[in-house]
Amino acid sequence: MTVQNLWPLFFLILIPLIVLLYLLKQKAQDQPFSSTLLWQEIYKNIEAKTPFEKLKQNILMYMQILAMLFLIFALMAPVLNKGGFIKENVVLVVDTSASMEYRYDDKDTRLTHSIKEAKKQVDAMSEGANVTLVSCGSEAAVVYQGTDKATLKSRLSDLETGMEAGNLNLAAGIVNSLIADMENVQIICYTDTDFESSELKKNNKNAALIVKDVYSRGENCSLDYVNYSVDEEGTEALCKVTNYGEKDITQDISLYLNRQIVDVQTVTVKAGESETVYFTPQNIAADGSAILRAELSENDALNADNSQSIEVVSAVDKKILLLSNGNVFLEKALSLDESVTVYKSDDINVLNQTGEVYDLYVFDGIELPGDGEEGLSGRIGEHAGLLFLNYDKDFDGQSYMEKSGQVKNAVLSFEESPVTQYIEDYSFGITETYTYNLPDWARAVVRDSEGNVAGYYGVKERPVAVLGFDIHSTDLALQAEFPIFMSQLCDVLVGTGKEHAEITNFPVTEESDVEPVSGIAIEGTKGNKRTGGRAIRNLILLLTILLLIAEWIIYVRQVNSSKKKQFLAVRCLLMLAVILAMASLL
Repeated sequence: MTVQNLWPLFFLILIPLIVLLYLLKQKAQDQPFSSTLLWQEIYKNIEAKTPFEKLKQNILMYMQILAMLFLIFALMAPVLNKGGFIKENVVLVVDTSASMEYRYDDKDTRLTHSIKEAKKQVDAMSEGANVTLVSCGSEAAVVYQGTDKATLKSRLSDLETGMEAGNLNLAAGIVNSLIADMENVQIICYTDTDFESSELKKNNKNAALIVKDVYSRGENCSLDYVNYSVDEEGTEALCKVTNYGEKDITQDISLYLNRQIVDVQTVTVKAGESETVYFTPQNIAADGSAILRAELSENDALNADNSQSIEVVSAVDKKILLLSNGNVFLEKALSLDESVTVYKSDDINVLNQTGEVYDLYVFDGIELPGDGEEGLSGRIGEHAGLLFLNYDKDFDGQSYMEKSGQVKNAVLSFEESPVTQYIEDYSFGITETYTYNLPDWARAVVRDSEGNVAGYYGVKERPVAVLGFDIHSTDLALQAEFPIFMSQLCDVLVGTGKEHAEITNFPVTEESDVEPVSGIAIEGTKGNKRTGGRAIRNLILLLTILLLIAEWIIYVRQVNSSKKKQFLAVRCLLMLAVILAMASLL
């Protein structure tokens, strides 16, 4: 057996008060007796004046003390751990957002401390308790569900913070779906950021919610961002530094070009303020090959926000030449990017004109040069991309495409690839399309139901993409997926065709200085926490009611008092309170 509350033990002080009332109560009273009885009772009257003799055979006092003990025991919420019919259900929700990398103390981060506390909680759970572990960063995910404590603690140890912003509001959907049909369920949250705690138990109002606050204070200075501007003197980098601490700080800020230090500046930032730092201009090619990274020199409570990076790319507008007999859908899709200018022509001979170079050439069904007109590819920029739509023959003998067949009235599906992100599960109908042998330098993006390749992209000395169908012969152009696909395809084809470096920066604005958990959320409904096994609180309250009824019957028979109505009212109120408690209304 276990108890969940110890504070009711304070009411044990009432037991001596009950005994004291009986000690002070006048037992002997003046009564008229005949002379023959006087000497027979005189000894009893003398003994009655001895205080402790008043306690002998006083069943009312013992019944009242027992009733008080029953009430105190019921308030302690006793539970039979073995033989109970209600199984313990626990949902552990652990915040893994970027701010949990903050130092909690000299040894642990907020996340590490949360994991340690969660493991202690697991050890304290009853055997066979059903536990679900939910991690929550930028989104929530179920990490473990079961009864094996060893596996659960292993999964807790595997939790890591990510460079993502988030709070436990994002876990509300998963938690509510988990607890909807659960009985005797506890939700235990570990977080450093305030959130709408009531949202986690909307589907189960009887769930106990406990929020463990792991917020901690420390000296922290963040590097908010790094950026650059380009002029005649070169590329000038700048960054912003914010001091979230309570002391002024002076630090060196290093600027790295790829992995090499190119400049160091010193900055002093007052407590609670920000400063912008400018670096010496550098001669940097704006072709995507350079990464600028600014980094603070000193460690603090949150090292993850001490650096920021950015890729150096040209801000010059891109130019696309659309060679087509007219395709409004394609033209609109190519023009969605404000940094792109689309030029149109219906004459392939525009390639013979000199003085104009484009970043992407789009050939939309317009007649290509024959075999005797080779050399047109030399008129195209060295790194310019090429996009072919609805072609069954190669361009200028460059082996960009090799037709394998032709299908009609088919369904085409997008393949998973960088240019089909978010639309890889989409399919569309087609009246006619060419299929191709997939080159060894290319990656398929569109296939029919038989697996034939109807579209692909890749790099063959320059970025190249081939789509075997006319946009007008599909319903794709009318769908929201079309502009998404064309935008992502053009990102690969425009310019050099190099994929941009993947840069993940700390989300400073959301995570470097989070709002701590509110006082109400910390308390939660901890007083209503229940553990596994059979709760016997109501059984004890029922015994208390029966005891109070028996005590009143004995009182009526033994005591002749004019205040019986008042005493009955008091006992009725007490019994009403016990009944309301059994109904969980008190």
